Amino acid sequence: WHIFKRFINRVKDEWLDIDDQGYQVVKSIAGIRKRLPSEHKLLRQFRDVVVQKKDWACHGTRQVLIASKGEEEEEEEDYERGKGAAAPGLGLLSEEDVELALSHDLMQHEKMMSGLRSLFAQLSECHEALFRMLDEMTQHHLECSESFHWDDLPPSFRRASSLEGLMGDLLAMFSLELYRKQCMVHQVLDRVQDDLLRNTKKGGGGREDDSEWEDLTPQGVVDRCCRLWPKDCSESSIEIGTLENALNLFQG
Repeated sequence: WHIFKRFINRVKDEWLDIDDQGYQVVKSIAGIRKRLPSEHKLLRQFRDVVVQKKDWACHGTRQVLIASKGEEEEEEEDYERGKGAAAPGLGLLSEEDVELALSHDLMQHEKMMSGLRSLFAQLSECHEALFRMLDEMTQHHLECSESFHWDDLPPSFRRASSLEGLMGDLLAMFSLELYRKQCMVHQVLDRVQDDLLRNTKKGGGGREDDSEWEDLTPQGVVDRCCRLWPKDCSESSIEIGTLENALNLFQG
């Protein structure tokens, strides 16, 4: 029972926790990849001479929806001289603002990618530790079986002998799930390319859910990962009932 409790404790406090953290990181990456094309497009508009000359004033007000840095400075100077009716800072978005937002999201994206790599290195180490515990349990049962006759063993040991099979079943599920998640993480990490900043669509117009991984955009890849990541999704290798029974047995 002691070995089994250590095993379940590691599953609950490390394996499942790291998996949940990975899901949160993937969702963060999805949010960043959704914003990047819009920020990049807006920055290009600022740098387009034709667009720069457009009148971006809101209808019926003097608020500027998008203003270049020079226009914002002129507005604030007018206000200070008492000539302008608008308060300083009413230029809602400047080129510098967009540059800062884009730069920040690109740095956060890199941090999230690095964090995802680190989490899965930890998950692999945790998985190896679970295998060592299973080996320890198997060796313990073999030694006891060789030293004592089965009928001479206490009932508690005979009940505990079934735990080895349960540990094996859990590890089989977690191994398949780890492989499934590693494949998804590989797609997320590998599909970082120039069109990360462009809102492009690939494929022949079919449903995205039916597309091959290589036909998806970086945004499409991470969106699919968000749908397929949860343990209770249809693609998951984890049997929730078996996992809950094991956790409840530990708590009991």
